[in-house]
Amino acid sequence: MKIEFFTSETCANCKMLKKHLRAVLGEIGEDYDKVVLEKSIENSEVLAELLMLNIDSVPIIRIGEDIFGWEKLKDRASLKKILMDHKNDFR
Repeated sequence: MKIEFFTSETCANCKMLKKHLRAVLGEIGEDYDKVVLEKSIENSEVLAELLMLNIDSVPIIRIGEDIFGWEKLKDRASLKKILMDHKNDFR
């Protein structure tokens, strides 16, 4: 299973999260390109998928059934804890 990263081309927080996500994954021995599936809300199907989950903003990451929004992801230490807690889910 991959980490689904819901993003937008015009979202500054998404760009920041991508940078941190890539770095933190590297710190824990994972390759961003192998474990992350980027999903752009510019794609109408991706946007519909988020709306079905009652989510109307990005960035969002989903690991299995767990969904995390910007408030939990903006702090690098929190992001690392989330990834470490779910590491077996995306290996």
